[in-house]
Amino acid sequence: MLYLHPESLSPDPLYGAKSKSGNEVVQPVYPHSLVRAQPSPTSLKQWAANLDLFKNPAQVSLTPDSAGQVCLVLDFGTELNGALEVEFSAPKAGVLFAAFGESAEEAEEWGLPTRSPWHLSNKEEFRFEAGENQHTFVERGFRFVKLHFFDCGGPIELKLIAVRARFTFTKREGDFLCSDKRFQRVWQSSVYTARLCTQPDDVWDGIKRDRHGWYGDVRISKETADLVFFNSKPAEALMGRLPVDTWCNGIPNFSLDCVSMLKQHILYYGSDLKTVESIYQRVQTMLDWALRTQTNPQGLLIRDPKQDYFYGIGFCDWSPLPDGGRFEELGWLQCCFAEALRDGAIIAGWLDRSADRRRFSEAYETLSKTIRREFWTPGSGFDHSLNISESCPWHKEKYDGKHHRETYLEEKRLGRSGPSRHANARAVLAGLCDDEQKKIALEHVFQSQTIPPIITTYYKFYEQTARAACGDAAGALLHMREFLGGMLEENDAATIWEWYEPEVTGLRKLDLGMNLLDPVKTSIPKSLCHGWGSGTVALTTRYLLGIEPVAPGYSKVLQRKPADLPWTFEASIPTPHGPIHIEKTEADGEINYHWPKEIEIVTKNAEQSA
Repeated sequence: MLYLHPESLSPDPLYGAKSKSGNEVVQPVYPHSLVRAQPSPTSLKQWAANLDLFKNPAQVSLTPDSAGQVCLVLDFGTELNGALEVEFSAPKAGVLFAAFGESAEEAEEWGLPTRSPWHLSNKEEFRFEAGENQHTFVERGFRFVKLHFFDCGGPIELKLIAVRARFTFTKREGDFLCSDKRFQRVWQSSVYTARLCTQPDDVWDGIKRDRHGWYGDVRISKETADLVFFNSKPAEALMGRLPVDTWCNGIPNFSLDCVSMLKQHILYYGSDLKTVESIYQRVQTMLDWALRTQTNPQGLLIRDPKQDYFYGIGFCDWSPLPDGGRFEELGWLQCCFAEALRDGAIIAGWLDRSADRRRFSEAYETLSKTIRREFWTPGSGFDHSLNISESCPWHKEKYDGKHHRETYLEEKRLGRSGPSRHANARAVLAGLCDDEQKKIALEHVFQSQTIPPIITTYYKFYEQTARAACGDAAGALLHMREFLGGMLEENDAATIWEWYEPEVTGLRKLDLGMNLLDPVKTSIPKSLCHGWGSGTVALTTRYLLGIEPVAPGYSKVLQRKPADLPWTFEASIPTPHGPIHIEKTEADGEINYHWPKEIEIVTKNAEQSA
């Protein structure tokens, strides 16, 4: 049974709580409901009826079955990152196995073992003694837990079960309340997802799996946190570790996304933060390394045999994609590079680095001309790849080296791939499209019913942001409402999943293994709390509230015409000058803005170009 705050529909148990000091809050969270028990006496049902995640449950006696076992599966009501603590007394020594899951199925230990290096085992053993016992399990991300007592020898007196849950950020600076309840839930769940994935000195992909920073994901979750909690420190710590002579996470576009992250950081917090200069030095060094060693004479990124790549490929997304193509033949990748060069030039201009600005601007112009010439197909859009191969979809054989072998060694070629949502989204974000090209991308790609859909919440943000930039802001917001709202409601979910395919049912929807039907293979469990899925917050700010900073530290803000949707809402956006307050009290009424006096308002995008 999912917990939602009654007014905001937030799954965050701290929503509305009084602010505290420090960088994080450690809060006890108690079981919210009983999923199942074995055996299940009447006394346990009465105990379960009073469960509340805010209250320590009453002591309860657990009578074992004839085999000396007791099993409880508990739901804490929402996704949590923390350590489970239990206190109980036992008549004799025995064993307690705890199994954890973001879903009840995972906690029930369905699925296969995992070889993922970023995933803690979801099962832990505690050998208890006769008498009083207290144990704290390893901290992890989960919502459900199964407690299985063996060799009990008599009743177990359960005195305490709680999660010492950790929450980064101690104060909510921004908020959003909307009359459309589905969109409201999507927005608040996006915020909670980003909050859980943010640590005081890092930003993780997920709290169950990938408990470390992946820079491309962080570009999205960072902006969510900026718009609500307005705390610069976690992302600064991650950006301050950007590799300068190798691709971070083995993914070129993740390094490139760090440039855009820094630009976003300066727009929100200003250019005079002490950390900006040191982070810029890393960004500048990385871009110069890429221009010097990772490009061909046309300015296109190429594959470097001396570099290590994530699973040996140029990773784009988990969605179905046209497969094949050398790096210099991948339109989406070259657009990512162009955006980074443009943003690098903009940052250099803000920091009075004229030589850097000129160098990055020239590289952007050279690359932009090449991309428009080589990858644009009139009347169709930007092609994903100039040459594709016969490789199978990523989830079957991409990681066995087949893609590299066919593309680089066997040189198989099946011609241009045609447009993809990914390539056109990144072209729009890189400023490569004129008005006519935007119209074509919107009609022939983003609104297409034939081009395969994006299934990740990661690239949904890029696609729908580009769609809004091409003139269909209402369509973009409604798409996120339906896609993510359906995911949350149909699965009783608290947070945004790594990816979602509405037509997939049963265990496969949880991806407890891409190989569930093959008992020999192992799986990589899907993350059900993935920071890259929180982009609805930024999309809302830009295209429903109509606000986007275009100069450092919110000194200048673009106020665009908001999407025409029949929703009322009220919102606040934190800035260095104090909050911007926005309200729309009637469905067909005007939006009222209350601005800090230090902010200059513009109605045309006056952002400095490269």
